[in-house]
Amino acid sequence: RDVGVDGARALFTEADRQKREMGRTLPLAHSSQQLGMLERLVGNAAESERILREGVTVLTEASSSAVSIVAAFHAESLYDLARYDDADRAAQTAINSWGMDIASSVIGMRVRAMVSARAGRFDDAERTAREALGMIDETDFIIDRGDARVGLAEVLELAGRREEAIAVARD
Repeated sequence: RDVGVDGARALFTEADRQKREMGRTLPLAHSSQQLGMLERLVGNAAESERILREGVTVLTEASSSAVSIVAAFHAESLYDLARYDDADRAAQTAINSWGMDIASSVIGMRVRAMVSARAGRFDDAERTAREALGMIDETDFIIDRGDARVGLAEVLELAGRREEAIAVARD
């Protein structure tokens, strides 16, 4: 059934409330990615960042391998907030912690590439974005493949290569 954004938020929030009541901090941190991603998708980057920051903190303290994907989503929220240095650090955590989680590494690489482009390091940015694209294209993660292309397109756009950016985005 389709519950919409408000319904999804209510379901995630209720599940989080129950976990808090039971003292289930680690499962709560693991699930921060769902509510954090939802808030980001609806344009609430500040709330997304807060939720994901809490998740990263708990998962880091617990030495959980799930920190990689939560850190990757956290990096995206920080980037949306134009907190580029923080986004770069969060992206590096996602990359360094990825283990077998290729999606976390690719998201982290994409964010690092966009941060590099914003700093005017266009060669490094494009190289990183294309490396991420090459890695994710070996998978069947269709959404991550699209996101990697959007990241490369942003790098190209920031480098003043608008037509190439449009072609990559269309792909």
